[in-house]
Amino acid sequence: EKILMGAGGAIEPYWYLYRQHFASDLPLNLLSKMLIGQLHPADQDRIDEQMENVTEHTPDPYEHEPQRNSQLIVHGDTPM
Repeated sequence: EKILMGAGGAIEPYWYLYRQHFASDLPLNLLSKMLIGQLHPADQDRIDEQMENVTEHTPDPYEHEPQRNSQLIVHGDTPM
């Protein structure tokens, strides 16, 4: 449902929510094979500005995570 909200627009705000995309180079490597063009620099600047707003003004979706069991091996503060 949330993924479909990004249809026809920038995917970056949704990647911010689903942060596993930033955990490795694999997603970008897979997508690079499907590249169909480059954004005009002005359009990329607009998206970069929107992403700054998203990261500054969007609450952390993981800030209310439950306390983790101390016996678990934790590799990061957020999923993935």
